[in-house]
Amino acid sequence: ESATTKAFIVDNLDLDNDGEISVAEMKALTHTGTIYKTANINKFNEFKYCTGLYAKNQTGWNSYFNGNTHLTEITLPKNFLCSAYGATTESFKNCTALEYCHFPENFVENTNNTGGYTGIQTQIPDDFFNGCSSMKRVRFPNNITKYGNLVCYNCAALTTVILGTGSTTMQSIVSNTWTGDLVILNPNAVVTYELSYGQPAAANIYVPDALYTQYKNATNWSTVAAR
Repeated sequence: ESATTKAFIVDNLDLDNDGEISVAEMKALTHTGTIYKTANINKFNEFKYCTGLYAKNQTGWNSYFNGNTHLTEITLPKNFLCSAYGATTESFKNCTALEYCHFPENFVENTNNTGGYTGIQTQIPDDFFNGCSSMKRVRFPNNITKYGNLVCYNCAALTTVILGTGSTTMQSIVSNTWTGDLVILNPNAVVTYELSYGQPAAANIYVPDALYTQYKNATNWSTVAAR
């Protein structure tokens, strides 16, 4: 990590004051509060070790890095929970420098009930990456089933969005002027398209060959069948 990122981590997570950070100290972090929204950190792939995090239904506790303009890359913990009781959290909204957010292949259960909320992250809430104008590519975990509105809205540099094999429902996740590649990997059924903010006018849409005909005739997909 960069010197500024390490300094921030040490200042906030060094429990034994030895000037270094261990995995155990990373796991001891239970919530990010509001300081991470303005922290001068760029690559924060060490965040994946913060498996002690919990979601709490309280303003400012579960919107993580919302508005941070320094963060360029991050790796999420395998038991990450971003939505307390279904609330929209805008976890990375307007993180204008963020290029890459690395997800685990699948999310696993978070059993830390300190905040009164446990479970497996199976939905990406509204506005998750809204305004991440430097975002290049995103591949969501296989056990995400539903995608909310404007998840990747106003992401001008975004070239590819990949929905994992467990995807069942999506809303208008990108801008209607988006021109990138939308790749849907669910091999078993057509993903329900709950249209709300328009369809991407010029996006390329890729679906499994076996479902191609079904997509061409499905509600809200038939109008973009030419893609």
